[in-house]
Amino acid sequence: MSRLLPPAIVFAVWIALWGELTWANAVSGLVVVGVIGYLIRPAPRTHEMHPSPWSA
Repeated sequence: MSRLLPPAIVFAVWIALWGELTWANAVSGLVVVGVIGYLIRPAPRTHEMHPSPWSA
């Protein structure tokens, strides 16, 4: 899945909820997408696999 698809969906829903595409709705939609993207970030992957339990 593309990394831009979820924010694009949120933006499209935002515009659909307002019912019309205006400059104010587009700018506020981008702000909402940015805030949601900042608050819901994927956790960094820090798991490492070791070949044996004695190696560090």
